[in-house]
Amino acid sequence: MTHLIDVDAFVEHLAAATCQAGFVVEGSDGLALQIIMHGQSMRCDLRTAYSAYQHSPARLEDVVESHLAALRSVPPPPPMPTEKEAVESLLPLLNPVDVLRGV
Repeated sequence: MTHLIDVDAFVEHLAAATCQAGFVVEGSDGLALQIIMHGQSMRCDLRTAYSAYQHSPARLEDVVESHLAALRSVPPPPPMPTEKEAVESLLPLLNPVDVLRGV
């Protein structure tokens, strides 16, 4: 029977594997990692990963690989809108329908 590691050890193991895979880990909080993705800080919830590990402790490395595969599949954020695009997208939200009909 495989020994079940606690939450802290699990998060530490995933953080180390994440760093080793080339991602920057800023820290952790409970079952979450703060990771820099595409230049922005991202909170990565590990509850599902830990639950999968608890159901099959012998497959810890498979859980780690799934975590890393998910991180690798995160697309970069869309580019920031130009001022004109921002105004055009906010205008309908900030004005009553009667004003928009006149525009």
